[in-house]
Amino acid sequence: MKELYTPEIIGNNHEQHKEDLEKQLVQLQVLFYDKIYQKYKDECSKNNKPINKNFSDILEEQGVYFVGDLRMVEIVSSEKDLSEEELYNLVKEKHYKILDSLYNGLPEVNIDDNTTEAFKNRSDELSVLFDYLDYEKEKAKDSYPERWQEITGQTEDESGQDGNMAGSVFYESLKESYNFDESQIKKSLEKEGFSDFDNLMQIHLPTKIDSKEKLSSKAIKESLISLSEIITGKYPDTRGIIAESWLLSHPIFQRFIKMKIIGESNYNWRQLIGENGQIEQSRIKELFETSQMPYKNLIGYISAEEFIQKYPPTKKVETN
Repeated sequence: MKELYTPEIIGNNHEQHKEDLEKQLVQLQVLFYDKIYQKYKDECSKNNKPINKNFSDILEEQGVYFVGDLRMVEIVSSEKDLSEEELYNLVKEKHYKILDSLYNGLPEVNIDDNTTEAFKNRSDELSVLFDYLDYEKEKAKDSYPERWQEITGQTEDESGQDGNMAGSVFYESLKESYNFDESQIKKSLEKEGFSDFDNLMQIHLPTKIDSKEKLSSKAIKESLISLSEIITGKYPDTRGIIAESWLLSHPIFQRFIKMKIIGESNYNWRQLIGENGQIEQSRIKELFETSQMPYKNLIGYISAEEFIQKYPPTKKVETN
């Protein structure tokens, strides 16, 4: 029987499957940057240089989902809106010191061992970090249940569908959204001449982890037409549409939504998911051996006018 880096997810419930996939992606990120950090320390030792970074610095630099979850804990727990600087400082003072202490207590690893056995052993050792994250998330959820639902839950519209959905495409105001890569998106927009970010819409292109149904070409096109109808009916002041996704570097999606590529962001780990809705084992092996993802994570922009011309509305959506 072929050895697996991650266990197969079994179950017919889409939401549970999605949650289990998300957990596997978080674990893969931490495992990958654990190896990157160990290589960094090894290079410092070989070159007689001081080790100036902690493991949390690597996670922070790379925008790992783990640190996004710690930010979410502080957003839920805070009685006021926090700036990105305030949020970072809170996470650094309250969580990174503990995280680094737990990490530094772990044994060293053989950075050249990419076997599934070594992978699983290190995953078990790193579980202490995930136990800490789960504890903090449960504490925030129990202490602030309404706020937790507000931040992490999705609303439903009158038809019972998830709010802010145009078919299989999720949309939100760029200014009001919380996105760990938000600063990279805004830096890319500033280079394009944007001085403020009002009336810019961010969309999240669907992947296997998001959709309950098969993402056919017809379904994607219908979703984009639906988005056009929503923009003209509810958000006519929309100036442009932003997306940050590895799908923008995929030729199939570029046929549908030809955005201008204005920047590049950190790795998007959802591209490790295969056609069967499971983590693709060969992609994990390649990633850990080469330190390269198959696709770049790109930031794209298209004006609302150009988007509506490409996907003209077929019906009118009434303004609330």
